[in-house]
Amino acid sequence: MVNTFLSKDHQQLALWAADCAERVLMVFENASDDPRPRQAIDAARKWANG
Repeated sequence: MVNTFLSKDHQQLALWAADCAERVLMVFENASDDPRPRQAIDAARKWANG
């Protein structure tokens, strides 16, 4: 059986991943000035929300 994700499934997974990443983002930001992780989280949410 082949697992096939629908766009809605991908969107829900992206939001879940963004939520998980955001929980530890402050640890990364305290150690680095790199804005890319926050930008990636924001981009995932924008994509998932249309």
